[in-house]
Amino acid sequence: MFSPSFETAADAPSHYLSTRTGNEMNTFTPPYADSTTGRSGYSMTGQRKSRMALYRDGQLVAEKPDMFSGLFPDLPEAESAYRAELSLTLDEKTFPLSTRTSTAWTFRSAATTRTRALPLMNARVAPNLDAHNSVRPNQLFIIPVTVQHNPGSQPSTVTEVAVEASFDDGAAWRDVPVYAGKDIWYGLEVNAAPDSYASLRVTATDETGNKVEQTVIHAYRISSATGR
Repeated sequence: MFSPSFETAADAPSHYLSTRTGNEMNTFTPPYADSTTGRSGYSMTGQRKSRMALYRDGQLVAEKPDMFSGLFPDLPEAESAYRAELSLTLDEKTFPLSTRTSTAWTFRSAATTRTRALPLMNARVAPNLDAHNSVRPNQLFIIPVTVQHNPGSQPSTVTEVAVEASFDDGAAWRDVPVYAGKDIWYGLEVNAAPDSYASLRVTATDETGNKVEQTVIHAYRISSATGR
């Protein structure tokens, strides 16, 4: 299961970071990270399309057909509510899992006198899957979720994490029960849809109102076959 991550090298160039400098904003996270810390990257083949967009106070600032084009210059100085969106689509024949992923960050930002990290979060989902990225149906399945903050951003306590599941490629969603632990949240699912794919949508909110919504279509397989 792939989703964005803030695990960027310490010496990464500025356009590989999510920051605000004066009236200029750059939003970027490596889009394909799995549940293993330190393992993130990019699709070198099979990627069909990507989209990056920025909204200010509900109005579209700009959208670009490239996940590497997250630079948005000439923004107003005044503090505003922003929503940054990143979506990616893979060729299902090449990548049957994580075929469509989308992330939306909601946050506030104003002009700065120096470069500052944007108050963004990512949700890292780490379900215990077999070697085929599959689970058996009709069994209790734990979905651990940790929330990762953009390095260098102001610390803020996460107040709510919600998980939803879909078994028809996102046409319909239902709530998954979530229980809070210490710095980790646990969704409980039974996957009562054998020989299909489960999709997940995770939403996390912090005490200052920042929010991240992450959706992964075909997050994992549900297979009744032995060893699958």
